[in-house]
Amino acid sequence: MSKPVAKPWLTIIGGGLAGLSLCEALINQFQERLPGRVVIIERGQHCGNNQTYSFFAKRPPMALPYSKFSQWSFSAQGSSQQLLKKGFRFNYYRLRGDDVFAQLVSRINQHPQVELQLGMDAELAQLTSELVVDTRPCDADSMRVKQSFVGAEVEFPNNIDPNTARLMANMRMLDGCFTFDYIIPLSARTALVEVTQFAVEPASVAVLSGYLEQSLQGLGVTSKPLRHEQAVLPMGLTRQYAERLGSQQIRSATGYGYLETKAWARQTALAIMHQQPLNYFGQSARQRWFDGRLLRVIEQQPEQLPRVFMQMARRLSADDFARFMSQPRVLTLLKVMAAVPKRPFLRTFYD
Repeated sequence: MSKPVAKPWLTIIGGGLAGLSLCEALINQFQERLPGRVVIIERGQHCGNNQTYSFFAKRPPMALPYSKFSQWSFSAQGSSQQLLKKGFRFNYYRLRGDDVFAQLVSRINQHPQVELQLGMDAELAQLTSELVVDTRPCDADSMRVKQSFVGAEVEFPNNIDPNTARLMANMRMLDGCFTFDYIIPLSARTALVEVTQFAVEPASVAVLSGYLEQSLQGLGVTSKPLRHEQAVLPMGLTRQYAERLGSQQIRSATGYGYLETKAWARQTALAIMHQQPLNYFGQSARQRWFDGRLLRVIEQQPEQLPRVFMQMARRLSADDFARFMSQPRVLTLLKVMAAVPKRPFLRTFYD
């Protein structure tokens, strides 16, 4: 007669970056021996994606292949000028989603107390564990502003600069939405090219794909894409979720989420370890205030954004810009407030 399996101590709903990172953080915090079984429920048939994770940091990620860029550029439509910034303390890093998930899944599969259940719908599952953490993202209706992008990995007809990340290129307005190109070199002849929009109601994937095709033509790319990626990321939420903690991890003013997710996972693992409430506070009050002002500009005055971001990039040092996009200090926020055009932000107090 087989021995009955003990009920799980913890169920993690969602096998995405948040769920797997939380499990890894718990393994690290408890020094390999967990208080009980951990079950990760994932609706899909596998964990992973082929998306790109990028971020500013002073040190490279550990145990993962990465691309590093010591300089980054900005440009606006109608201007031949490309603003180039070189970091000294910060670099811009790029990770492949496949590499990120391969490392996480390998670590989790090696642990005898963790079970990864694929193809399992949490709404139909009988959850019997003492603790449940839901890491699924929020729905689109709860996103205050959407950062939508469609991208392709392509081969260029000529060599490109492999050391420069074009973070916000050809900033422009399309159908009333702030739009820009994001170009990350992968080699001397290949790059990831994305068209990104910040909008309350973003364009459809079909429309964004058309914008991407126009951008590729303008860059002289005629070859067939090697792969595609797309996503819709929340920039601020209309309400804070208590039950879906994974919805709190993306910085409202940037859309960057990789480092925030890792920080959320460590903080949540510590809270579970010490039996504390699962509340995540990843940003200071000043940072939340400034991010809120920027979201109001995106919502109410999107036509001002090319000027806002170009002026911010021009007046800030490369390291100050990188620090603002990652973990800004009070001094950094003051520098940003001094750098941006004042009128659009002042109007947010009255509109």
